[in-house]
Amino acid sequence: MTHINGICACGENALQCPQCRNINYEVSDPFMCKECGVSRYSKFDFSFSVREGFATETIDSEDMKESAVDQIEVNLVKAQQSYS
Repeated sequence: MTHINGICACGENALQCPQCRNINYEVSDPFMCKECGVSRYSKFDFSFSVREGFATETIDSEDMKESAVDQIEVNLVKAQQSYS
């Protein structure tokens, strides 16, 4: 059988996903499989480095809550200034 733009001579879409063999009838040659996400054109490899975060104190009163909110506001202003 001959292939013309991914369509087999019998009319079937010949470009299947190389992993799950799903056939995408909407796009004949998609970048990524819509079922499993595998791509025939690129490989995605993710690695994560995880470590323990910093310890936090519990907020037990309204005064502590207000202090925490004020500190968040100060940090947001500093972050915006360094971004600008």
